[in-house]
Amino acid sequence: MKVTSDHDSRKRPFSGKDEFSTATKDAIFRIAYLTLIALLQLPSERIDGNLVPTIIFTGKPAIFHAFMLSLLFAFTGSMMSEFMREKQPKAALYCRKLAVFSIAVAIGVFAFSSLLSFYNIEVMAAPN
Repeated sequence: MKVTSDHDSRKRPFSGKDEFSTATKDAIFRIAYLTLIALLQLPSERIDGNLVPTIIFTGKPAIFHAFMLSLLFAFTGSMMSEFMREKQPKAALYCRKLAVFSIAVAIGVFAFSSLLSFYNIEVMAAPN
């Protein structure tokens, strides 16, 4: 007769840092996903063949693209961190850092675009 136990000596003890990183990944995932979905619902104009929302990014397609790219990196970093956390913890750490950095960049780009819109500052296009 074989006796088994629910106790596994290889399990790691509870760490508050793991709980914090999971909450951070979930928050970044939700913020990036909901922002991307909300951007699809905003009224847009076509500038050089690209759709750009008219609320904050009017006439600023490059800033809008930087915002979208940083949101996509945040979303991807958050998801990859979640998928790799068990088998590749070091790679998951780098993905989590990418997600945090990308969401910070997205917030900065959004604040920059908001200030430009608030003060009616036009962004000059680079000469050809």
